[in-house]
Amino acid sequence: MVADAQVQAFLKNPENFLYSIDWRQQLCHFVPAHRAAISTLPFLDNRTLGTSQKQGTVPLDQVIRLTSGMSGACDFIFHSGFCCSTLLARCLDHPGHVLSLKEPFSVLNLSGFVRAARAEQGGTDFATLCGTSLGLLARPYNAGERTLIKPSNGANNLLPALLNEPGCGKVLLLYGPLEDFLVAVITGGDDRQAFIDGILALFMGDFGRDLEIGNPDTLSPLERAVLVWGLQVRLFSETSKAADREKVMTLNSQVFLDEKAKTLGALNDFFGYGFTPEEIKETLEGPLLQTHAKENQTPFSPEDRAKEKRETLRFLKKAATSKLATPIP
Repeated sequence: MVADAQVQAFLKNPENFLYSIDWRQQLCHFVPAHRAAISTLPFLDNRTLGTSQKQGTVPLDQVIRLTSGMSGACDFIFHSGFCCSTLLARCLDHPGHVLSLKEPFSVLNLSGFVRAARAEQGGTDFATLCGTSLGLLARPYNAGERTLIKPSNGANNLLPALLNEPGCGKVLLLYGPLEDFLVAVITGGDDRQAFIDGILALFMGDFGRDLEIGNPDTLSPLERAVLVWGLQVRLFSETSKAADREKVMTLNSQVFLDEKAKTLGALNDFFGYGFTPEEIKETLEGPLLQTHAKENQTPFSPEDRAKEKRETLRFLKKAATSKLATPIP
């Protein structure tokens, strides 16, 4: 084991980014990452940081012990999927104010910990693991900078357990219209449908056990997509009703797209990030709203998204009224 003093110096440096927590093997994995890269990457998982050739591994118990006095809270954007969450997280990222972490793998590890049987958790409790993870993710690259985390929606099961943890700051619950969700599933092809089926299996175990729907496998692909959307929106609704309004805010993504300036202003007030009107204007007039949120070099806009939606719905309507859709006697 490396000496505590050396590990402590390593842990104090935010450029040693917490990539993952393997709670089964009781190890923490770190990768070197500058703020600019962390800010730009649409995913902080095996698709990006996981390919790093330089990795540091530290025993979990040593990390927990040496970060016990580390304080800091992270804000969150939990989302229903396909609802501009990456775009919104990027719009709120501003050096000196906020660093947005998009889908960090270590947070997905936390959601896996919650799902695992207690016997598999290696003796570490959730509060300790959560506090350690968020404390490391909250390390500021710049003085006074806050951390905003947008987990994968596969980690939505964290929401009930996370809300009361000291490391959890304010929480935005972002969802999109069902119609938009279904269009995204349809246009995403087989890969996206496979994602929906995989996440549905998780969600049924997380918060769908009381539904009397039988075997989800008997549902059509679109019915399964509707169920995924519905389970998440129900969770958000229940969370919002039970939580303090100063702690939790809900937002329909269509409101964001229709009223960007007003929405960013409201979120600035809610999170307390201290953006000036000039900084918000700079964001709105900058390149973020003209490029694909997850493909920085690809031109994209809300108008493109609306056009894709109209064309998909037109296709579905045509298919639904086709002679081939008439039941065969």
